[in-house]
Amino acid sequence: MTDVGFGDFPFSPIPLTHQVEVEDRNQRFWVEQLDEKAWMLKKRGPDGQEVEKYHFTTIQREYEEFAGMCHYHQTSPDSHFTQNKICTICTPDGRITLSRNKLVILEEKIVRKKK
Repeated sequence: MTDVGFGDFPFSPIPLTHQVEVEDRNQRFWVEQLDEKAWMLKKRGPDGQEVEKYHFTTIQREYEEFAGMCHYHQTSPDSHFTQNKICTICTPDGRITLSRNKLVILEEKIVRKKK
């Protein structure tokens, strides 16, 4: 499983091992198995509380199943990606994101915003 662009997420793979926390840079992530094929990815929030990020399944999918939403995100006037400029790069300490006219530098739990 991989997630190639879901925002504030791990930079390395999280194993499908029920409730084993993995430290990824400056955050902790883990998965919880909900049933035979359903899982939930969680992370530890800044105050130590559990934060549910999203549900997923281990049902095998074909690339073609994603074509419709991929086309939407690339072409629709309602898509976040066609209405805003956004660029993100991972760094050894976090990530740098440029969105609209805002530069966000995230490194070691410190967020600095510049306009």
